[in-house]
Amino acid sequence: MNDFFAKNFTLCDRWFCSLPAGTQPNRLMSMSGFSQLEVNRTILPDQKLVYDWLDERNITWRVYHQEIPFFSLMPRWLTDILASDKFRLLEDMASDLLNTPPDQLPQVIFVEPTYEDSPHTGSSTDDHAPAGISDGQEFLMETYKAVIASRAFWQGALMIVDYDEHGGFFDHVAPPLIPTNPPDEAEWTEPFKSLGPRTPAFIISPFVKAGAVSHNLLDHTSVLKLLGEKFGNGS
Repeated sequence: MNDFFAKNFTLCDRWFCSLPAGTQPNRLMSMSGFSQLEVNRTILPDQKLVYDWLDERNITWRVYHQEIPFFSLMPRWLTDILASDKFRLLEDMASDLLNTPPDQLPQVIFVEPTYEDSPHTGSSTDDHAPAGISDGQEFLMETYKAVIASRAFWQGALMIVDYDEHGGFFDHVAPPLIPTNPPDEAEWTEPFKSLGPRTPAFIISPFVKAGAVSHNLLDHTSVLKLLGEKFGNGS
């Protein structure tokens, strides 16, 4: 699917991890714009997420997930994950998008694979070693097919595929020297001096050109900036 996305939509060739750190710090950066962690933890600190930001502005959102959502590691989200309609299985996504009037669908949708490093019943689908990439590519195909199944939804859709951290060690593009200072209540005290390694990213939409390549400098917080420009007057 990554080859298909690159040929038919837009590839971002300067998308970097927000921090030269691991999974949890970068995922918190992508969903908060900051991370109180510099290394992985069993339980995540209770920091504000983009979910909270959207709720404050009455922007509807939903998470479709295959197995255990990532923010099960943040205890205050467990009730919503278990009982709220804001968290639904990926297998429901295609039907929801096809059979729900567009004005009643969530304005923002997050899609989560089965994570290699969390309990799961089948194969992981996050392209994380040591799992093979075929299951991850099938996950992307299922998500893409759900998005395009409804013509009304697809006509106004923007789908972003990105990876929270890198999976290789031989990238020739050095991370830009953009520092990140520790936020309030952080467990770390010394600033990170650069972004993290470059990661794959694709922009999939009827509004982009097939086979295009974006050379703009981007990182995980770029998605938050996009949401801020669309729903929060840039804030």
